Amino acid sequence: MASNYRSMFLSGFTISATATGLVDADGNPIAEANIVGSGNYAYSPTMTLNGDTDNYILTAICDGCTVEISLEMSPDGINWCPCVLSSGSNCEFECTATSGDCTTAIIDVNLLPFVRVKIGNAGSVGGTCSVGLYHELEEQADAGSVTSNITDDTIQQEVTYGTTTPQQNEKVT
Repeated sequence: MASNYRSMFLSGFTISATATGLVDADGNPIAEANIVGSGNYAYSPTMTLNGDTDNYILTAICDGCTVEISLEMSPDGINWCPCVLSSGSNCEFECTATSGDCTTAIIDVNLLPFVRVKIGNAGSVGGTCSVGLYHELEEQADAGSVTSNITDDTIQQEVTYGTTTPQQNEKVT
């Protein structure tokens, strides 16, 4: 049985010339990152995917901002490449105030175990953006968790971000 989950790269992130909570291309924390203006980018912390996840959708919910977002992946968490969709184009999009509050990209290829988003080229300061990855998780029944002949197939799934404390996937109902 598969269930839908959401893992957040960035939640309620404020677009600014002194953004916090981002890392450089090598994964080192940046005290203040300028993501405003042409060519200014930074990265979310790395997310480690579980081998039992698939069917991914990259989402961005932005309010009052224009920003570019692209998904990158890595086999080892060190060497990064763009996520290239089956169409041959990169998994990337631009959130704009005129395109609505939510932008999505269906990821129709397998992902490597480490992923992150590249964010930047923001049109101006202000506004907020939350970027997440929706996915399915093949749940395995926990042996010995049978009550009244009904198997409890709920599991706890952790997602690791860089070297920080693992965060729980949020089950979407």
